[in-house]
Amino acid sequence: MLQHPELNSRSANPMVGDARNQLLAHKDDVRRQYLRCQAGEFALVMFSRTSCGYCRVQWPIVQRFQDDMG
Repeated sequence: MLQHPELNSRSANPMVGDARNQLLAHKDDVRRQYLRCQAGEFALVMFSRTSCGYCRVQWPIVQRFQDDMG
């Protein structure tokens, strides 16, 4: 065992499924909260054409982001 486990990188980046899922969920919550609080400061602009295949694929992703973040 380490004398100082807080210096072990495994505690900051857990490999065990449950701990890793909890860490990722926490990081996701922090990001979402930040984006919602700063919504008036940022804008996401997407220029597209109906004939653009990449745009058609990307549009539902951008729409979901807008629905989730407001």
